Amino acid sequence: MDSAKLGDSWRDVDAKNWENGCIFIGQESLFIEFGVANGAALISICKICERLTKITGIEFSIVGFNTGRGMPPPSDFRAHPEYYSRCDFPMQNQDALRELLPQNAKLLIGDVGVTVPEFLRTLDSPISFVSIDVDYFWSTVEALRVLDGPPENYLPLVPMYIDDVEFDGHSIYAGELLALEEFNRQHSARKITKFSFLRQKRIFQRPNWIDHTHTSHVFDHPSRDAALSKTGQVVLTNPYLKNA
Repeated sequence: MDSAKLGDSWRDVDAKNWENGCIFIGQESLFIEFGVANGAALISICKICERLTKITGIEFSIVGFNTGRGMPPPSDFRAHPEYYSRCDFPMQNQDALRELLPQNAKLLIGDVGVTVPEFLRTLDSPISFVSIDVDYFWSTVEALRVLDGPPENYLPLVPMYIDDVEFDGHSIYAGELLALEEFNRQHSARKITKFSFLRQKRIFQRPNWIDHTHTSHVFDHPSRDAALSKTGQVVLTNPYLKNA
């Protein structure tokens, strides 16, 4: 992910929405990035979380997943070999990047097919944001397994940034977009969609990052079960009936 894009996309973040969302998870929350490369976006995420903590009082942990050795060779057309190749986007100085990270951030180095299941078994803060920037179809499939945990491990709606979707050749038939399609086909209680009406909620509506922004809907979240027993009534006002 381009760190400038990330900074733009979260510069005007509505902290109150985060505060309301975190009533489901207490005062700790977790941001995740898949595909760290040299770490510019990960550092940006850390800085954003620092600002969010000052505004909301919510503490954040940040985890970056990466192979540590650049991209593996593409397997077939679903990996978009016309755009991405073996050894692209290496992490050139892992030790220096670790030194830059604050105490609430860490790197998990290795194949995501191995690191994600291990991570889910030790998860102690609910996930509230996921960035996917691993380019390949099958790498994205493995990264999306981070959404397969118990429902209380997530916000009811988890904002997501899906990076590799804007080239002319990107489509739902290959790459990260195909992985999203596969995820939705295989899950009945978890679905990933475009973030609804995000463009209309922004003053500046042209930035590309808006079309990268998605939502993971956790339909089996405990908050939704609690809502089934909600009492009370919603009444819409009608100003035309004032004098009736």
